[in-house]
Amino acid sequence: MFEQLINGLTQGSVYALLALGFTLIFGTLRMVTFARGEIYMVGAYVGFEVIRLLAPNFILAIFVALVITAILGVVVEILAFHFLRDAPHVTSLLVTIGISILLINLAQLILGPETQSIPYPLLDKLAAGEIKVGGYMSPISK
Repeated sequence: MFEQLINGLTQGSVYALLALGFTLIFGTLRMVTFARGEIYMVGAYVGFEVIRLLAPNFILAIFVALVITAILGVVVEILAFHFLRDAPHVTSLLVTIGISILLINLAQLILGPETQSIPYPLLDKLAAGEIKVGGYMSPISK
């Protein structure tokens, strides 16, 4: 029961983060963007690759994912949104859908369309109970 509560809070937090992002961008810039999920996807894959290639270090993976995602956000702002300040909402909508399609296809081209699995060293740490969130061990370690 407690795990389901944590899962619900985690999923709700992700939805709240996405909704706040949409609200913040539209409220301040008056532009519609649908590439936010794909930018999150790039951050998730960057974090996954850092864990897979370097070491199962969550802090390093989160830091690198945040930096790369911020850089990608700035690049999208400079290349796309900067020129669309006075354009109608439909134009920014179409441009961000194009960016979304581009990021999805690049991810499939680079990483492949197959499902990625969690690296074994990370699973070993989870099973040994070395990774705790909020003082609670992972459910795998029980």
